[in-house]
Amino acid sequence: MKIYLTKFRAEKGMSMRKLSVKSGIAKSFIQDIEKGRANPTLKTMCKLAEILEIDIHDLFDC
Repeated sequence: MKIYLTKFRAEKGMSMRKLSVKSGIAKSFIQDIEKGRANPTLKTMCKLAEILEIDIHDLFDC
């Protein structure tokens, strides 16, 4: 399953660092999610979607 975090983060003009600070999630973990090297929890993805002001379903290709 592909995660579209990079796409929405770029559309919002938000850097990885800013998303990290706002979410409390390590920048390195966000980077791993974007590169497909991590399997984030639903709770983590909900938090990121909330900060990006998008529906969580938009983050996933399913």
